[in-house]
Amino acid sequence: MIYKIDRRTMALLLGILLVAGTLRIYGLDYHSFRNDELSSWNRSNFDTFSEVIEVGVRPDPHPPGWQYIVWVLDQNVGDSQVILRSPSAIAGILAILAIFILGVRLYGKYEGIVAASLMAISAAPIYYSHDARSNSLLILCCTISLFFLWKLIRGLKDESRLDLGAALGFVLTNAAACYLHYFGVVAFGMQSVYLFGVAALTRKSRHILSAMAIPFAVALLYMPWWAGFFEDLTVAKVAWIPRPGKTFPMKFLHFSLSNSWLLAWATVGLLLYLFLTETRRLWLSRHGFNLLDEVTKADFFLAFYFLGIFVLVVVKSWISEPVASLRNMVILFPAVYLLIARGLARLPITQPVRNLGVLAFLLLSAYQLIYGIQYYSTPQKQQFREAVAYVINNDSNDPLLPVAGFANSRAYFDYYFERLGGTHRVSTIAGRAEHEQRIADMLVESDANRFWYILAGTPAADPTFLENLHARYELVDEAALFRATVWLFEDKQSVTATEVPE
Repeated sequence: MIYKIDRRTMALLLGILLVAGTLRIYGLDYHSFRNDELSSWNRSNFDTFSEVIEVGVRPDPHPPGWQYIVWVLDQNVGDSQVILRSPSAIAGILAILAIFILGVRLYGKYEGIVAASLMAISAAPIYYSHDARSNSLLILCCTISLFFLWKLIRGLKDESRLDLGAALGFVLTNAAACYLHYFGVVAFGMQSVYLFGVAALTRKSRHILSAMAIPFAVALLYMPWWAGFFEDLTVAKVAWIPRPGKTFPMKFLHFSLSNSWLLAWATVGLLLYLFLTETRRLWLSRHGFNLLDEVTKADFFLAFYFLGIFVLVVVKSWISEPVASLRNMVILFPAVYLLIARGLARLPITQPVRNLGVLAFLLLSAYQLIYGIQYYSTPQKQQFREAVAYVINNDSNDPLLPVAGFANSRAYFDYYFERLGGTHRVSTIAGRAEHEQRIADMLVESDANRFWYILAGTPAADPTFLENLHARYELVDEAALFRATVWLFEDKQSVTATEVPE
């Protein structure tokens, strides 16, 4: 179906896309690669994709889709920050167009424009558009798959024949989401449950068979990674994610809306208003209640997707391994922004007042992005690059001093040493109590009495190790950066030996 969009709406959409593109392209290399971005690069930095799978992907509890994209870019284009983040930026822009189209399909042009505007200027989608990880592409895939799912649902309810184009789109976008991230599997699973539930309510065997065959096609496309999926599902431990508390729902809304508590609470009010108005409508129409009609309404469609996934993830995080991190919940962004748009559109106020309310909502979000969290003017990610630059710019010794550090791999630091033109390389990784001897060995091997130590990324260094480091060596210089620290140490024995006696 081709939608006719009037010139005014088209002009608004183009303006939103222009703003979204500017916010996602500008500053693409402003922030340093963070720990996980460097992990993606390091796990894809091999000559063949089979090596990427065996050495890079299998030890890490993630599917191989994003690693394949990084490997292709690395082999054919390059591995700079801009290049490796470009797919995320492009996906972030396309997601604005996708949520507009989904909003028009579900509700109308007004909701589509508002939802697209919210996604365009909210900090979290922009952050992941500047991130060399799979999250931005995951948001795009989930948004498009919801569009195809809705077409399938309307087809099951209103038509006698299956929409093959929608079925193919649903299969391909969900398969892509599953290969990008395991929360893509979660989104696919919830969409499949909804599809089957609606098909069952139609009581038509061909619909039920279609609702079984379509997810089965996704499973077939995912077959090459089933073994890896079940291995990660049963073996992988997610130690860094805490169990969600009572405030987790509000934290998620705060995260989704540029870290604004005012917007988060306004969203609660809008969602509550939608719930009460729908409850009142159901009560007034209770004598003519039709379950199939109700579950195929747009509000129920989005609410089922949002609440179904949210409750499932939280319950799973309490009964087994925690998985409810905010970054994993980005699959809910399409539903969140569309429900906010719907709530604003249904407020019992005049259209000019409603437009002012929407404008105030958007301006507050933009203000929070630029001036609240100061996204484009203050560090938002671990400053690996700045830590390395500090070492390069402040080491005038000949020969250059050895460098120790603590991260998951010395390659995380060497990535920037190489690209910033430095000749340093990390000699050893040390951050645990049992690593203390590595520092002493490094000094002996390099015949030096001073060394640099860089602390960045995750996991955190052992406090005992750091205490012993400061006790054994004299601190000469330091630089405190955003979630990164650089120290210049000198062996205390050499300091004592060169002191002039009284």
